[in-house]
Amino acid sequence: MFKKLLKGFGIALLILICLFVLIAVWSGYKSSEYEKTAIPYMDTAIADISSWELGTFKSYLTPSEVENINEDDLKRLIKALSKMGALVEIGEYNSIQLRPEH
Repeated sequence: MFKKLLKGFGIALLILICLFVLIAVWSGYKSSEYEKTAIPYMDTAIADISSWELGTFKSYLTPSEVENINEDDLKRLIKALSKMGALVEIGEYNSIQLRPEH
């Protein structure tokens, strides 16, 4: 009876370990997909947005946001953000930060 219990526990533990390995492999695969698309997009978007021009900023908003946002508020936001200055350097991205969180 005790051997059957240990055998069942061992099988359950093995299944759990396999599940964690599969999740790790899947996460790595998804992360590599994000690196191919997200990093080039972020390089372009961050450089464009840091020009602090209203039209450029609006081009990165969703259509529903453009409809709902008050243009005067957006101008004030851009004016406040422009105090950060010009973009100096983006640097390297850490791929761990690009993984979606669940």
